[in-house]
Amino acid sequence: ELALKIKGYQEQISALNSKCKMLTVKAKHATMLLTVSEVDGLSDGLEELEDEEEEMPKHPPAHPSVVM
Repeated sequence: ELALKIKGYQEQISALNSKCKMLTVKAKHATMLLTVSEVDGLSDGLEELEDEEEEMPKHPPAHPSVVM
């Protein structure tokens, strides 16, 4: 009877390990997609800023600010 319980626990552990691996792969994929999206969005934003800088006169701002 104890051996059956142990076998059941081992099967549950194996199933949980499989789920963890699957979730890890999904999380890595989602992170990759978010990173790519952020980089794409950032490059688009930089292009817009470059266009605006060409239109604006070249002088330093009176109050520089840092955006984090």
